[in-house]
Amino acid sequence: MYKRQGWNSLPEGSVVILNGGKQSINNSVFFNNNGPLITTPGSNYQFIDSVNIDNSLFYNNSFIYSSARYQLAIGCNDNIDSRATIKNCTFSKNNIQTEEDDASIVRLGNNKVKFEYCNFSNVFSQELWNLNDQIFFNAENNWWGHSSGPYHENYNPDGQGGAVNLLVDAVPFLTEPDTLAPIPPLTNLTVDTTGTDFATVSWNSSKIGDLSSYRVYVDSSFYDVGLDTFYTLTNLNLGQEYTVLVTCFDNSGEESWNSEQISVAPLS
Repeated sequence: MYKRQGWNSLPEGSVVILNGGKQSINNSVFFNNNGPLITTPGSNYQFIDSVNIDNSLFYNNSFIYSSARYQLAIGCNDNIDSRATIKNCTFSKNNIQTEEDDASIVRLGNNKVKFEYCNFSNVFSQELWNLNDQIFFNAENNWWGHSSGPYHENYNPDGQGGAVNLLVDAVPFLTEPDTLAPIPPLTNLTVDTTGTDFATVSWNSSKIGDLSSYRVYVDSSFYDVGLDTFYTLTNLNLGQEYTVLVTCFDNSGEESWNSEQISVAPLS
């Protein structure tokens, strides 16, 4: 699902609207959308009621709304019959811009929701919010963007990963990304140096434990660069711009989703 404008263009305010029955979303990519991503019709808080979401990637989506008390990616209803299983999913580089304190990437209100073996590494630091003060939500065995785990005011105050609120139990946590979930895309691809016919780019290293190699795409060509986190483009033409992005591979041969692309041009 790519470049959908959920908040204003759809009548219920989301990119995907689920309506009735048990729903499944598997092996899907939600990329570069704007607005709440998965909802049900007529819900003030944009919550899903019954769904299984597995092995899906939520990447570089955004929700900009000054007074929105909503989640960006997924919300689960506090109805006692509401059930959802979210497993082996990756939430990466998503962002919310809002004035509300309880906005989050994922919002929960039901202890019948299962949320496990997922990867979180987002721009917006409030990853998971439990809005039901009658339950203590189990969110164990997820990766929160840092080996020290998520920030939790009481149970993990030294965590440098994404934050969860007081009503979420996120300990124990994974110290590296889950290997069955989609590989988190690489971040911080930048141009380091340029010359009249060359340019060097670099990126942040992948956090996956079974990293095999990196690949650099330059326009229609690609170059495998082993475990280096930089690459020098050579024989560039003055006055020409080149599009560059990077991916990584794990030991099983799975390739990550593309990083954000950048434009590179030699110095004139």
